[in-house]
Amino acid sequence: MSVAAISSFPGKYIQGAGILDSFADFLDQRYAKLILLADPVVLGLVKDKVVKSVAKSKRECEICEFGGESSEAAINKLKEAALTLKADCIIGAGGGKAIDTARAAAFYLGLPVVVIPTIAATDAPVSSLFGVYSEEHKHLYTIRSGRNPNLIIVDTDIVVNAPVRFLVAGMGDALSTKFEAEAAFQSQVLNMHGGRCTATALAIADLAYKIVIEHGEAAKKAALKGTVTQDVERVIEANILLSGVGFESGGLAAAHGLHSGLTVLPDTAKTLHGEKVAFTTLVQLQMEETYYNRSDAVFTQLASFYRKVGLPRTLQQLGIEGSKSEVLLKVKQVADKACQKGGYIFNMPFPITEDLVCEAILAADRRGVSYV
Repeated sequence: MSVAAISSFPGKYIQGAGILDSFADFLDQRYAKLILLADPVVLGLVKDKVVKSVAKSKRECEICEFGGESSEAAINKLKEAALTLKADCIIGAGGGKAIDTARAAAFYLGLPVVVIPTIAATDAPVSSLFGVYSEEHKHLYTIRSGRNPNLIIVDTDIVVNAPVRFLVAGMGDALSTKFEAEAAFQSQVLNMHGGRCTATALAIADLAYKIVIEHGEAAKKAALKGTVTQDVERVIEANILLSGVGFESGGLAAAHGLHSGLTVLPDTAKTLHGEKVAFTTLVQLQMEETYYNRSDAVFTQLASFYRKVGLPRTLQQLGIEGSKSEVLLKVKQVADKACQKGGYIFNMPFPITEDLVCEAILAADRRGVSYV
């Protein structure tokens, strides 16, 4: 029997300026007792809006303060609070870790989950995957729940007033989606839901790329002024929704495989996820030029765009410095980690070796220097 093609989507995605004031209007009528998880900073952004809207709709909402790590202890704390309240819906607000904790607790309790992203730095808010970490911030394991969030609410007034670096990093993450989905499709590997990549996923991934390239520079300029424009709205949608659906239903490949490799270097600790992925997308393109003659015009377009918005084009911009031999040693560490068994890098449609990966990283770095 052939493997089915599978696409997966969140139950509903709602985006707009100021929409959190009408939060309760978007909720399923069956949700009467809610629990909101967020850290103190995020609570300052969303608590009053959510609580006021919920109270107006004659529902209950309890607050659970997030401590900063998506750990088993944090998940269990939220589960216990939800059980005590007899909650019928869990809300996670903020960045990736708080949202992961909310999704994990909801998954274990069999409850619906609502996500309120306050930054557009990655496509994680849409995902059915969530990570669990130790209290020392080390990744322990990833849970594939098979369930995308029931509802995602993105108030662009809040997102546009977050540090602009987050929005730009989200562009880097979104741009990789097209190339990774195409590579996974050519390799015929299974996506995050155990199915083949769909034509829908490829089209969505391609649209994410086109929107970011066309609107990214203007979106950054508007965000620097704290202004929500059509450019900002489109890029936020591309960063979160299009990239999220595109990667889960399309698949990941070298760009995210190499991102995992970069995380072994302390040098990159201060670099955001999407900033790392921006550079590793250039590396994937370098590999593709070598193997099946992808036009170098694509590399040029991306690198030129990175320069305009401030995404990394070189190892040095990722924080990787030292003598030539020191940098080479670090590159080998990255390649070794990326090429471990089961890595996403093996979703590329050609043979992968550590030597090939090292050569591609160094070549992409040399080319990237000319765009600094």
